[in-house]
Amino acid sequence: MAAVLPAGFISWAEEDGTPPPPPPPPSGQAGIGLLGDSITWYMDQAPNASATLLGFMPTFNFGAPSSTTTGMLSRLSSLIALKPKAVFILGGVNDYPLGVSRDDTVSNIVAMVNACLDAGIIPFVETILPVAPGYPLYGGGAAMNAEIAARNALIHQALLPIKGGQWVDWGGRLATGDWISDGIHLSAPGFAKMASAIAPYVDLYR
Repeated sequence: MAAVLPAGFISWAEEDGTPPPPPPPPSGQAGIGLLGDSITWYMDQAPNASATLLGFMPTFNFGAPSSTTTGMLSRLSSLIALKPKAVFILGGVNDYPLGVSRDDTVSNIVAMVNACLDAGIIPFVETILPVAPGYPLYGGGAAMNAEIAARNALIHQALLPIKGGQWVDWGGRLATGDWISDGIHLSAPGFAKMASAIAPYVDLYR
């Protein structure tokens, strides 16, 4: 079923980063959802707490270690059942290492977006985050980040015709100290940059 949103709602083509005015959510909806892989999962592992990081309650964390976008899509219906007002989608860094093609990454993200929109939930798609320059696996940081950049470009292009969500590109703000020693998961400063980047969108639902 094609997603239909209120007239005038922002499209993915918006370039200036201004948060969209949210349409009124269906009655009974509350909170925000977080859908992703281990980066999202770690938002609720001690000493972290997503509600504290974002200053918002409730948050519904549907991150899972080693998840691909295929796994994220399979969990989305359970998140939708909780009726959040918005879902922040952050994933894809595991797709290339675990053999998910570029086309499948794109189709999985598009399917997540449309499922959210059809449920009256506003999707915010965060770009696949880069790994640290010294990341040692799968050809190293340069190779991984080139693949991540290519997938991000394809995802954004595929979302442009769909009315109703927001593209949130903040991975370029990350610096050496923002990853823990494995080069892929975020440190406390990295999570602080995440919180700062998505704060304007979270604030729409307070």
